[in-house]
This record gives sequence, C-alpha cells and structure tokens, in this order.
Amino acid sequence: MNAVDDREPCCAAGSFRSARVTVRLGRPAPWGKRPHVRHFTRLTLGYHGSRPGIQPRTVTLPLWN
Repeated sequence: MNAVDDREPCCAAGSFRSARVTVRLGRPAPWGKRPHVRHFTRLTLGYHGSRPGIQPRTVTLPLWN
C-alpha cells in the first residue's frame, strides 16, 4: 500500500488516500567507499486499479547515490 496526499483543497488541508502498488527496486550500483557493496538507485511504484489524486499509473523515483 502507498499513501498519497490528495491535496484537496491544498497540500496542508488534504487527506491521505491509500492504493495498492507493486514496488520495484532497480539500477544496482556500487556504494561509495565500499564498491563491493551494491545498493539500488531507483524505486518504481506501479499502481493497481484506481490511484489517489492525479498520480500517474507508474511513478519512478531516484534513490540516493
């Protein structure tokens, strides 16, 4: 489940709406001073059925480098 602020009437006064999602982690990369340790650098959420507010069907976010 993922919760998103519907921003109605504005961000501060909005309500959080929940929706089912598939979470995918991708783009593994070496981690700084420990190159033998790898970490994921991208997170993708795929919404199932209805989604909160104006969220697109798929959301991709960068993770730390």
